[in-house]
Amino acid sequence: MGFSIKKRFTESAPEDHTNATSAAILELALWGALADGELSDDDVNDLLFATQQIPSFEHFTADDLDALIERISEECPDQDAIVGRVQSIVHSIRDPRVQRLTYQILVFFAAKDGELSEAEESILSLAQESWGISDDEAQELTDAAVGA
Repeated sequence: MGFSIKKRFTESAPEDHTNATSAAILELALWGALADGELSDDDVNDLLFATQQIPSFEHFTADDLDALIERISEECPDQDAIVGRVQSIVHSIRDPRVQRLTYQILVFFAAKDGELSEAEESILSLAQESWGISDDEAQELTDAAVGA
């Protein structure tokens, strides 16, 4: 069986998990997916399905996802703004269990097209470094997320 976001949340998310944490994880995952600037219709459908596995987003629609992507793209119109926003989100996630879960979700979203772009790798590296994830642990989390 492949990577299950819903299952990982059930296993890893703390009891005091909040909607704000879910929203931060979703936005960070979307930045991971958008980092290479390419989203096909299939990517959007996959993202929608994956988004609906995140607590608080079970009833998220394609229109909701389109609106969110448009909003975050408008709020961060250039690379500097995107980097600043990603850094802000990464630093807002403090629970180590949620950090590891989020890292896996980032990998899952970023790798949906079968490869990681330089921009996607940059976001993953930022998260890895900020959260103190070793290279070995990052590889384990990546393997679990992509089914290696």
